[in-house]
Amino acid sequence: MLKLSSLTLFVRNLKQASQFYQQGLKLNLISRTEDCILLKAPCVDLFISLQQATQESHLSTGYSPLINFIFKTGIDETIHKLIELGASLDGHIFYDTQGKSATLRAPDGHMIGLYQPEDSL
Repeated sequence: MLKLSSLTLFVRNLKQASQFYQQGLKLNLISRTEDCILLKAPCVDLFISLQQATQESHLSTGYSPLINFIFKTGIDETIHKLIELGASLDGHIFYDTQGKSATLRAPDGHMIGLYQPEDSL
């Protein structure tokens, strides 16, 4: 059986990235070293490692990967908090019969997708 256990994101500013993911997305701090922070997503066995980049080639981000989060409640507050922490909206917040969604670019360029199903709104 195959299981995805972690994602590693290379970042320019470890402190800023840590605040963004902990305060904005409520990820839990597991461990911290001088050049790496390990976070855990609540309610799932997925770890996100923030690694201080030492080479510019490690910081090249495009539209991939797109890290998606599903919300039961609180998507609006999360969008505003992420923008306060340096994210920028990539397009509009979409409302449709399925729910509400938004895509944001994190301060280090990583793409974050947010979705809240209609039955949660």
